[in-house]
Amino acid sequence: MDAVRTPVSEIHLAGGGAASLGFPEPLDAARVSNLFFGPPLGGFCLSQGHSLLQCVYMVRKSYAHLGKLAHSAASPLLRVYMKGKRRVRALIVNERDEVLLVRSWFGHQRWSLPGGGIRSGEEPVVAAVRETFEETGVTIDERKCRRLGEFANGDSNAPFTVDCWATSIEKQPAHIAARHRLEMLDVAWFSLKHLPSRRSKTVDRALKLYNES
Repeated sequence: MDAVRTPVSEIHLAGGGAASLGFPEPLDAARVSNLFFGPPLGGFCLSQGHSLLQCVYMVRKSYAHLGKLAHSAASPLLRVYMKGKRRVRALIVNERDEVLLVRSWFGHQRWSLPGGGIRSGEEPVVAAVRETFEETGVTIDERKCRRLGEFANGDSNAPFTVDCWATSIEKQPAHIAARHRLEMLDVAWFSLKHLPSRRSKTVDRALKLYNES
């Protein structure tokens, strides 16, 4: 059973947390619609009587579908490029027994752990800290991170090795940074007892290692 959770578009637009998507407060309907659609389509969308929330929902749905198509088309190249690569993932749990999860635009779009590539000369734990902040706005201390281990990510279309790190923190607001608005679809805290059904295998493998350590 999925956690009771408001979609990120409704949280940010109906709930007043627009800054979580990198938008300035207060929101202006024409400005946000133009940001997503471009001035011609943005103006048309609003002129047809659609609300701001409806406009954003429509473009988010179309944009997410485009991400799946792009990933499918690039799969043959990804299988070659990602083979043998090592990428970090961060399992972050707060004092309420919630875990921080993200959904990326490019890929299967299931909920997964924040993380990404390791830069040349960069320590994996530093990469985990950096990627977490870049994707979610949440700061973690590398000195309080512990390594859970390595495992295959389980995606035949992108067969890389996951270097997984874990840490416990006090809950912080999570948001999609403006520079990553096109890369990320969603970011949210989920109760460990009510994880989303559409989640990556990485989440379950990381939690298994976390509970065993």
